[in-house]
Amino acid sequence: MGSRRQVPGTGAVCLLAFLLRACNEIVTCVQIGTWRLHPVSSAMMFKPSPQLCARLRFTTKDVGKGFYRGNRTGSMGSHTEFGGYVVDWRKTPHYNAPNTQDFPLTPFVTLEMERTTRVIERADGTSYTPDKVDGMEFLRQWARLNPAEYEPVVEHQRAERQTQAEWLSLPEEERTRIEAEREESRRQEMIEEEARQLEIVMENKERRIAQEEEDRRWRAEREQERQLQAREEQARLAAEEEERRLQAEEEELRRQAAEQRLRTELKSIRETTRQEVERTLAEEGHRRKNEGLPPMNRAQKRIMKAEIFAAALRLAGLDGEVRSLPREEQLKLLSKEEIARLHVEGTSQQNRPQKLSI
Repeated sequence: MGSRRQVPGTGAVCLLAFLLRACNEIVTCVQIGTWRLHPVSSAMMFKPSPQLCARLRFTTKDVGKGFYRGNRTGSMGSHTEFGGYVVDWRKTPHYNAPNTQDFPLTPFVTLEMERTTRVIERADGTSYTPDKVDGMEFLRQWARLNPAEYEPVVEHQRAERQTQAEWLSLPEEERTRIEAEREESRRQEMIEEEARQLEIVMENKERRIAQEEEDRRWRAEREQERQLQAREEQARLAAEEEERRLQAEEEELRRQAAEQRLRTELKSIRETTRQEVERTLAEEGHRRKNEGLPPMNRAQKRIMKAEIFAAALRLAGLDGEVRSLPREEQLKLLSKEEIARLHVEGTSQQNRPQKLSI
């Protein structure tokens, strides 16, 4: 292959073994589309996700012996009712995969090998075409079909070897000085990175303090507005309560004044009708005596007094006002006979036909 690196023929067996082992590892590496990667110092560590485990098909250990439930170290999970698989991460180890920067996946995942044209005859006369190829033919096919990928790999390896040779050709003191400079440069970079991180932390702290102060001020303003609204609402309710109290007091004063006026007028009417009641009772007594009738009892006298008092109330125009009072108020001002007579006269006046005026 010209200037390209050749694999010694004596190491073909070792190369084939290496390719088989690498292919087994790479097949596992290719299936890490949804796997969680954990970077480490020399290699990547990953474990399959539940989504990937749900897509895997668990084969049988022996035909007709049931599902394969793990190797001799025990089951890595359990099958669910609907055909899924739940991984027990406490039992699942992490698998080491080669770093893609130091160990590229090509050609193992980029080359589709052509089927060989060799035909093998069987003893029974049939023939078949084997689907396998040795390691050297694989590399030759990859180099022929993928020059754009093969050349950078070989160039990188050549540059590494040249750099290593130049490094070994330097004197011990020069290498020590260069390593010290590199170490000092790395230390300075670490110090600068720590300073940047500290500056970021301080900026975040100042920003957080400013945000907290702004939130505290906003909450204080909201609380002040809430207290002001509460005081205004309390003052409004107090004013309404005071207004209702004043109205109730005014209503009570008017009611008491009207009751006092009515009591005064009723007392004046009683004083006015007392002489007429005495005269009427005396005339009725003489009439009964002349006619030979028995004298009036107390009930008849009370009824006559009530009739005279009701007539006086009607003449004074207070009968309607007294009848509009509640029953309890009427009992405080008048006797039962007077109340009954007053209502009887009021009913008779309502039932009396009115004269129509033409």
